[in-house]
Amino acid sequence: MKKTMNVIAPKIMGEFTRTKVAPEGDAFTFCKLAGKTGVSSATGALATGEAVVRRYVQHLQRWMKTRFQQKAVSFTSRLH
Repeated sequence: MKKTMNVIAPKIMGEFTRTKVAPEGDAFTFCKLAGKTGVSSATGALATGEAVVRRYVQHLQRWMKTRFQQKAVSFTSRLH
């Protein structure tokens, strides 16, 4: 019985993390990012995961550029 639990418990906990914990963390992160100054909303459909990531990166780059300009730091110097 103990050996069975040593095999089953990690699988159950991994599945719980994948389906419950990670989405909560993502939601928290997106809420914090959305609350930043200069973040805007958009409407439309994103058909694939790749499209979602591409749009997210575009918005993050735009936010970073604005943030660095506010702090008078060169955006391109930080990328290298």
